[in-house]
Amino acid sequence: MQITVDGNLDLTLTRPMLGVCAQVDDNLLVCVIDCSRVVRVFDSGRALLMLLTNKLREFEVRVIVIGDILPADHHGQLESTLCMKPRDERQEQPYPG
Repeated sequence: MQITVDGNLDLTLTRPMLGVCAQVDDNLLVCVIDCSRVVRVFDSGRALLMLLTNKLREFEVRVIVIGDILPADHHGQLESTLCMKPRDERQEQPYPG
């Protein structure tokens, strides 16, 4: 399953996140939550994301969060969740010549 979050990560996402929880079954192995297009992160959105990842882990789903939504010292808040920063394509350009 892949979830893409655009705009603000806040409580306005409560209903869509609850919809995700309703779709989870025993066949789901991995859920990728792409937050690379999030514009602003609110504490309420972080809490909502933690609740979703906890619910997914109850079904033994591996959760991968893409995006720089948590400070490095807070990655423990999403315990056993893989947090990744998106690759910056501008920095990956090969040296011309």
